[in-house]
Amino acid sequence: MDLQKFWEKSKPTSTWDVPENDVHRALMEDLVAWVEMAFRGTINMLDVGSGSGRLYRYLTDADATTRLTMIDFINSARAQCEKNTGSRPVKWDGVHIPYADNTFDLVVMMDLLIHIEPKKVQWVMDDAKRVSKKYIYVSAVTWDYLKAKDPRRWCFSHDYDKLFDGLEIVNMKEYPVPNPQNLPNLEVVGYWLNVD
Repeated sequence: MDLQKFWEKSKPTSTWDVPENDVHRALMEDLVAWVEMAFRGTINMLDVGSGSGRLYRYLTDADATTRLTMIDFINSARAQCEKNTGSRPVKWDGVHIPYADNTFDLVVMMDLLIHIEPKKVQWVMDDAKRVSKKYIYVSAVTWDYLKAKDPRRWCFSHDYDKLFDGLEIVNMKEYPVPNPQNLPNLEVVGYWLNVD
């Protein structure tokens, strides 16, 4: 089964149906605060893997000067996002971002890379670098997939140091995560990356 079929099939228990938790709330609040601090005037932002449109809702409440473009490859997520926000994300193939070089001031990937297969994750990261003029924000869910007793399907561990090679890490913040399944080395880290 491929990634898109997996997520389409698992829709009733997928993340866009799960109530927001403290980690996601903190990530969103920090992202919005940083955007307000780092940019003056209108900015173009791309939300890669927009899911239910949670980022859209946070930005709409916080700041009207952000032009947000959303993309996702899961049709049911795109439909749910449209229901939640009134805006349907652009169809994405899960690898190649369908925009020209240097289109966006900021590219955001919230909890996305953990769901990208290792053989494709560098392609996704390289395409994010290509379409960003200035910054990429990645919230990375990290855990030791190989040591987990109950590994999740379509969750992958990545070497973020290697993945971010050549990018300046402007800021990095760790967020405490409840871990009822005792997954080894579970944490969420927000990375601000400069592509200049």
